Amino acid sequence: MNKKYYRIALLLYFIAISVLSLNKFNSNKSLNNITVVSIRGDYFFHFLAYIPMFILGKLSFDIKGWILLIISLLISSSLEIIQYYVPYRAFNINDLLANCIGVLIGFVCCITVTKIISK
Repeated sequence: MNKKYYRIALLLYFIAISVLSLNKFNSNKSLNNITVVSIRGDYFFHFLAYIPMFILGKLSFDIKGWILLIISLLISSSLEIIQYYVPYRAFNINDLLANCIGVLIGFVCCITVTKIISK
C-alpha cells in the first residue's frame, strides 16, 4: 500500500487519540469501575489505544525503529502530561504507564512481524 494512505491513517489516529485524551465528555469515571483481567478498564483502554502508534508510524515513514520508538513514547507521554494543565482532566501516572506500555507492545509486535516476513 502507498505510504500516503498510511500517513493519512496516522494523522487520523493522532487526531482521534488527541480528541479522546482531551475531550471533556471523556472525563466521566465509568471506566474506573470496569476491570479487565484485574486491570481497571481505563488503563486497559489506554494500553490498547497506543499499540497502533508505532505500527502506523513505521508503515508511514522510513525512520529507524529506535528513533520512532522514542518519538512515539514522547507523543504518548506528552498527551498524558498535557492533561495536567487541562482543568477538566487529570494527570494519572498509571495512564502514562499504560500509554508507554502500549507503544512498547506495538514496537515488539512490529519488529516481530517484520522479522517473520523478512525470513
